[in-house]
Amino acid sequence: MKYLYLSGLFAILTLAYRPACAQLPEPLVLDTVPPGPTLEDRLKAKSKDLEAVRKYVDDLLFRSAIHNTDPRHPAAAGVSRASATADLAGYDALLLRSRTSGNRKLEAEALNGIGDHYALTGDLERSVQYYKEALQIRESLRNPADVARTSFRLAGILRFKKDFQEALNYYQYAGSMSAGGKQPALEALSYVEIGKIKLFQHRYEEAERFLMKKALPLYTRYGNKPGRIICFENLARLYQQQKRYSEAKWYYIQANLLGRKINNEGAVISSLISLGHVKNELGHLDLALQDLKEAERLASGSNDVPRLIEIKSDLGDLYHRMGDLRAADQLIGEYQELRDTLMNAGK
Repeated sequence: MKYLYLSGLFAILTLAYRPACAQLPEPLVLDTVPPGPTLEDRLKAKSKDLEAVRKYVDDLLFRSAIHNTDPRHPAAAGVSRASATADLAGYDALLLRSRTSGNRKLEAEALNGIGDHYALTGDLERSVQYYKEALQIRESLRNPADVARTSFRLAGILRFKKDFQEALNYYQYAGSMSAGGKQPALEALSYVEIGKIKLFQHRYEEAERFLMKKALPLYTRYGNKPGRIICFENLARLYQQQKRYSEAKWYYIQANLLGRKINNEGAVISSLISLGHVKNELGHLDLALQDLKEAERLASGSNDVPRLIEIKSDLGDLYHRMGDLRAADQLIGEYQELRDTLMNAGK
């Protein structure tokens, strides 16, 4: 009876107060989901993030050059370290055998291999140590070609370590040991690398001299078209950094034309990206878009993921500048997807 009474009382009170309840305002529902980042926020975040991506790609290119893997594809990110570790035992055994037998040439090869291993696994100090040991042996054997190659590899590791002055010394050494027609391609490439370091240091006149007066004539004399493209691209960068845009455009166009002539698609893509940058800086946005879209098509066809990341980033910025916010938003999303593909490939 008690519960029946309470139930009835509740019903009466509900009926009595229904008009009053009906006049109360609807409960306020708070939106607890924070607003998403704006396009401008995403563009700023992308610009900061791109530096980390570039450093990762530089590391990938460095290791792929040592291990002869293809740096365009994300799978290359995980290949070098694993195989280098497996090779170390073999090089250690080779080193022991060479020292037991007194075979100095074989000893230098083993030391080179161990140097490769430590470079690939990130211990650059030990890598330099082993390469210097190999270089001393090859100097004692008086084989200029081997000395030049080892010196060039050592210089590359020092450059990656940002020991620029020591790297310059070994590039100079590699160039001198390759001179006189012994190894013209290696001599010219040594001068290119010197020019690139001096360009990085904003020593423009010196960079121009090594690229224009030393490397390019060698590549031209021996009919080395890929080498000429490398010179054209670096000369263009030199002029672009100094805002000498007409000269920069001319050299990028030469790299593009020669790349097409010899079916070097990588050179064509690279020159198109750079031409897009120059035209963007000059305010020729439609022409910049045209170059970047062609670069995007070619890079997609060859699955060149690192370059695609750069292109998507550039296109996002360009569309934003042109006022096409929807396209800019889409390109930033595509950039992020490719970025994650690349950065997660080696994990």
